[in-house]
Amino acid sequence: MIRTRNLSKRYADGTLALEDTSLDVPKGEFLVLLGRSGAGKSTLLRCLNRLIDPTSGSITIDGVQVERLRGRALRALRRRVGMIFQEFHLVKRKRVLDNVLHGRLGHKTGLAGAFGLFSEAEKREAYDILVRLGLEDQAFKRADQLSGGQKQRVAIARAMMQQPVVMLADEPVASLDPAASENVLGYLKRICKEEGITAVVSLHQVEYAKAFADRIVALSDGAIIFDGSPDGLDEATVERLYFKAEDDPAAEAA
Repeated sequence: MIRTRNLSKRYADGTLALEDTSLDVPKGEFLVLLGRSGAGKSTLLRCLNRLIDPTSGSITIDGVQVERLRGRALRALRRRVGMIFQEFHLVKRKRVLDNVLHGRLGHKTGLAGAFGLFSEAEKREAYDILVRLGLEDQAFKRADQLSGGQKQRVAIARAMMQQPVVMLADEPVASLDPAASENVLGYLKRICKEEGITAVVSLHQVEYAKAFADRIVALSDGAIIFDGSPDGLDEATVERLYFKAEDDPAAEAA
C-alpha cells in the first residue's frame, strides 16, 4: 500500500531531517512512527502526502508514484489520503457536523465546492461517522464548545468523510491528557480496522505505541533504528531513542 525507497529530506537551512529511509506498509496495517521531537516523524508523514517535497527518493501509495505528481493528479491523491493534525484545525464557530462535511470539499467542483453545498446523503454519512465515533450528541454544537479529545475525534470524522485509503496522523494526542489520548487512539484504530484503512501515526509516547500499534518504526536523527512488533521494542532501543550523550550532564562536564 505504501512504499518509500531511499527517501531523504534536507531543508534549506541544511538540516537533514530524513535520511535514506526505505519502508513498506501493507494494506490495513496500523503503523506507529515513534521518536522524540526532531526525529523525522513529521517530515516523513508530510512527504507521504506531499505537504513537503522530499529531496530525493521515491514514494508509492496504492500503486501511484507520489513524488512525481503535480496539479490535478496531486489533488486526487490527497483526496485518498486523510490527514489528522495535533492542532485539530477545526472551524471553531461552525457546527461539528459542518466541520465533518468539510472532508468532502476536495470532491466538490464549481458552485457546490465554492459555497460548501452538501447533499442529504452526505449529511447522513457525516452523522453516521459521528455516531461511530461516539459524538452524535455533539453534532449540532459549535466546535469550540468541545473538549480536546472530542475535537480530535471530529478531526478523525472529517478525514473519514474523504473515504481515504490511507490515514496519516501527526502527533494526534500530544496535547491531550492520558484518558483522552487512549480514547482517541482507540477510536482511530478501530475505525481504520473496520474500513481496512492503512494508518501511519506518529507518537512520542512509548506506552501508547506499544498499546495500539500493529508495528512500530522508531526514528532517530532522521533514520530508522527499529522496525518490528511492539513486543520487540526493548529498553535499550527506547534509551537510544530518548537519551543521547549530549543530554547527559556528566558528558557536558567532560
